[in-house]
Amino acid sequence: MKNEDLGPDSETLRFMTDELAPFTNNQGENDIWMTKVQKKISGCFRSFQGAQIFCRVRSYISTCRKHDIQPTDALRTLFTGRLPGFLARLESVLNSYLE
Repeated sequence: MKNEDLGPDSETLRFMTDELAPFTNNQGENDIWMTKVQKKISGCFRSFQGAQIFCRVRSYISTCRKHDIQPTDALRTLFTGRLPGFLARLESVLNSYLE
């Protein structure tokens, strides 16, 4: 099957020609999986605020992993009042844009 046979908008076989393209889109599914596990274990979140905090922490850890930062290092950096390198750079770019 040729890539052209799938149509001009198809990205189905991109992983065959682009080594940076993931084979599956499981990353999106993996990002929400822990929320489902937490809900399954406890039955529910005790409050909406607790669910928001859980999702915020999971999002931070997931983003750090995507930037090759281990979760323990990411949390240690956060709890010492600093931001990981990629977030610090983003913050400086946003601040310069807003000035």
